Amino acid sequence: MKKKKVLSLLMTAILTMSLAACGGTDPDSGSSGNSGSGSQTEQSGADDAGSSGQSDADSSQGGQSDTDDAGSSGQSDAGSSQTAEGPLAPYNETVTLEVALMINADLNYQEGDDITNNPWIRGYKEKLNIEVVPAFTAEWDDYFTNINLAIADKTLPDVCMVQTTQLQQLIEADMLYDLSEVYETYASDIIKGYMAIEPESFDSGKKDGKLYGIAQLGVGPIAQINPVWIRKDWKDALNLEDPKTMDDLIAIEKAFQQEYGSTGIAADQSLTTLKILAPAWGAYPDIWIQEPGGQIGYGSIQPEMKTALGEWAKWYQEGIISNQFATANTEKLNQDAVNGKLGIYPFKNWLGWTAGTDMITNIGPEAYLEAYAVPPAAGEKVLYPLNCDNYTYTVVSKNCKNPEAALKCINFFAYMENEAANDGISQEEILSYFDVEHAAQIMRVQDPDLDRSTYQATAKAIAAQDESLLETRKQQQAYADIVNFTNDGSPTAVGGYMLWGPDKSAYSVADPIITAGDTIKNKVWAVTPDVINRAGTTLDDILTEGFTKIIMGEEPLDYFDTLVEDWRTAGGDEATQAVNDMYGNQ
Repeated sequence: MKKKKVLSLLMTAILTMSLAACGGTDPDSGSSGNSGSGSQTEQSGADDAGSSGQSDADSSQGGQSDTDDAGSSGQSDAGSSQTAEGPLAPYNETVTLEVALMINADLNYQEGDDITNNPWIRGYKEKLNIEVVPAFTAEWDDYFTNINLAIADKTLPDVCMVQTTQLQQLIEADMLYDLSEVYETYASDIIKGYMAIEPESFDSGKKDGKLYGIAQLGVGPIAQINPVWIRKDWKDALNLEDPKTMDDLIAIEKAFQQEYGSTGIAADQSLTTLKILAPAWGAYPDIWIQEPGGQIGYGSIQPEMKTALGEWAKWYQEGIISNQFATANTEKLNQDAVNGKLGIYPFKNWLGWTAGTDMITNIGPEAYLEAYAVPPAAGEKVLYPLNCDNYTYTVVSKNCKNPEAALKCINFFAYMENEAANDGISQEEILSYFDVEHAAQIMRVQDPDLDRSTYQATAKAIAAQDESLLETRKQQQAYADIVNFTNDGSPTAVGGYMLWGPDKSAYSVADPIITAGDTIKNKVWAVTPDVINRAGTTLDDILTEGFTKIIMGEEPLDYFDTLVEDWRTAGGDEATQAVNDMYGNQ
């Protein structure tokens, strides 16, 4: 789908940038907060894209034909006299879309620009003849509060972004346009290709076979593989081998404690880091899995979880994890890492932009963390849990006069990301768009293979020392971070190096895991049963509190069995039944 692009960005501009793997909200807790909801918040930067002047945008999308009236009866007619053929064909007459826009305070707009006036807003008008006017503007939390109010008042704007629960509420309230025909007619080949990669996420926007929400997707499963981070300079100074088993990892921690005074393998009150290690024992907390008998069950209450807890209780007694973990949080763990008290840190792939940056600044360029796969505890293959990588949807009001205009705007983002450079769009203009990428957040679908393809292309360019192999702006950013940290030890580049680097980076660990298929999917994908949503964090809180008591020795290991019964009677059995009713036949 993607063609070779000729790039001319000045590397001096790129070397000043640090590339975040995921923006938005990503809770530190290993729990979804609602007993294994299959949905996550994960926003990410796009790769190469851009726009200038009227180009062959439409021809690159496959030249699909026009439609008559799109949508079901009772909806506004999609096929008005303004409707233009093709996924990116401009309207003859200006079409106005009232869109709820999201403010991102971190965006660095050019002087005079803001969320209501920026390259994307101007691009919609100049390229598609679509004038986007704000229904309201708000930051993340306030935005979804406003959506809730709109649902209650039944006053939805033409286009907005909604979360999974809100999508279900809007469908039940009969407030959304059935986009089935609109999507088939107007969605570009690029967008349809994305959805073919993530069919479950695409289908999560449907009800009774009708499409009501366009899944915005994430950057792919590679971003969900959480590694074990180990401090390189300590490991090298002690001439320690890479960990192949969990016993090896423990041995490394003991060596770090003896030589450097490490306070233990990173652990805090959320149990996030320990849960990252849980698959070493075949345990999969916080997701729903298929039990041996065929029923879907919650991973946190399976026998393998009891085994893992028994081992962690031993670690606590032996000082392998800190005896203060129950009062620590992620901020405390990061402080310990920066202060030279932590050498092993199981965590997310973006650790380089938090603790990693401050470690380099405070200790020096040699004090960075290398990524390793979770080592097995009993010789079995380790599988990595995957959740639905989609958290939000673009929806269109049932009263919208031109619902296909939203699809055209979504296509526009994908075109800029993938094909604009082939049509002679300058990289300077591309940069102007994607410097404020999140200004297009309401009407975009992310490439679900984006991060993996970026890693693979960047790794090839690094190996060949050939920048001409780089095809996108994101690849250039990744390459620049790797080169900048390798040559200069720059703190601003360590995050990118720890994510994209060719060896012992988060993605160098994750890529072969994805290739081998060593993953296990959450059976609850995107849409969570209402009974779980109503329970909130109650069910997971029961388990977290009980797990902590077992680890600290306040309760014996067999307390796990009592804890499971408490979870079931508190609503776990009802949740399990609801999950099986919704997903048991899939």
